[in-house]
Amino acid sequence: MLIASIARSNLSLLAQAKIDYILGLWQGQYPRQATIEHAAVWLDSINAKGPPFADVTNRYDFLEIFRFMHGVNIPYNPAGVQLEGLNAFLPIYERSADFLLDMAWKGLSATTPTTAKLEDTYCKVPPSASLRKTVSALSLAVILAPASAGTVNSSHSPSVEKASEGVHVAESNDGRGPAGVGSVLSLNFYLRMLIHLLGDIHQPLHTTLAFSPAFPDGDRFGSKIPVIGPKGRATNLHSFWDAAGDLYTKRAVDIRDEELLEEAESIMREFPKASVVSRLTPEYLAPNFRSMAEETNKLGVALAYREVDLHTFTPQFPYVPSGPYTRDVRQFSRSQIALAGYRLGHALEEISAFLPVPDILHSTSFQSAGRVNA
Repeated sequence: MLIASIARSNLSLLAQAKIDYILGLWQGQYPRQATIEHAAVWLDSINAKGPPFADVTNRYDFLEIFRFMHGVNIPYNPAGVQLEGLNAFLPIYERSADFLLDMAWKGLSATTPTTAKLEDTYCKVPPSASLRKTVSALSLAVILAPASAGTVNSSHSPSVEKASEGVHVAESNDGRGPAGVGSVLSLNFYLRMLIHLLGDIHQPLHTTLAFSPAFPDGDRFGSKIPVIGPKGRATNLHSFWDAAGDLYTKRAVDIRDEELLEEAESIMREFPKASVVSRLTPEYLAPNFRSMAEETNKLGVALAYREVDLHTFTPQFPYVPSGPYTRDVRQFSRSQIALAGYRLGHALEEISAFLPVPDILHSTSFQSAGRVNA
C-alpha cells in the first residue's frame, strides 16, 4: 500500500483518473479495494477462505492459483545442497512473478482505449469516490492552467499525461461499434497484478528461494523459517521482511488513508527520487521486471540471511533477529519501498496511455476548454 501511495504521488492526474476508473468498476465486489493504494493488497486477499482475514464485505474468494507466484525463484544455496527435480532448473520463468508481470503488461498494452462496450450495461457502476476526487483535482488544474501550459494530455503539463497517439474522444458506452480489447475482468486483473507484484519483487524474500539441509526443497521464500520479532510476535522470516522488520504490522483494513499518505511522504523525504535516479534507468524500469528482481536479489539476499546459518539452522528453534539486523532490515526496506514506488509510478504512467479516458471527463466544461485531446 505504501508503494502504491508513492506511485500515485508520481502519477499525472489523468493517469490517476484512468486507473481509478478501471479499479472502480470492481467496487461492487471489492468496495475496499477500488483505489490504487487499496487494490495493492487484492492479490493477497483473494487467497483467503476465512479468518484470520477480516472485514471482507462479500464472500471469500479462496483463489489460490497464483499464491506461490508472488516472487522470482532465484535459488540461494550456500550449503551446496543437491537440488532435485524442477529445483535443478531454477529460476523457472513460467512459475515466477515476472511471468505474470509480463502477461499483465502485454494485456494492458493491447487495450482498446475507449469505454465502448467496456461496462456492464445491466449493472451500471457509479464513479468511485477516488475517481470523483481525482476528476475534481483535474478540473481545477484545467481551470487554473494557463493556455500556454498545453492540454491535459500534453507532456508540457506537470499534472497530466500524454494520451496514446491517435486516440481522440472516447466512444460512448452505448454498445455501438466493434468490440475492443480489454474487459472489466482483464483490465482489473492485470492492473491489480501489476500494482501488487511490481512491489513484491523489491522485497529480497520475494526474489530468493533458499535451500539447505533443513530445507532441501526450499524455504518457500523464507516462510518456513520461524521468527520471534522484536515485539515478541511469532512470525516467519518472509513475513518479517514483508512488514519491513516488523515496522508495519497493522492490518490493511485498519490503515487510514491519511496515515498511509503521511508515512509515504515520510519515506519520500528520506529517500527522494533524486537519491535513486541511478536506479531509475530504462534497464530497471517496466517492462524489465526480471532486471528489477535480479537487482533486489543481488542487493538483499546477503542481508536477509545474514544471521541465519543455512548450514546448521533447523526450524525447531525460532530465529530471534538482533537489534542491528532489525535496524538494517527496516532501513533497507524503506529504501526499497521508495524505489518500488517510483518505478511503479513510471510503469502506471506508461501503461495509462493505453487505457480509456473515463466518460466522466468528457463533460461540456472539459471539451469546451479544448483540453482533453490526443
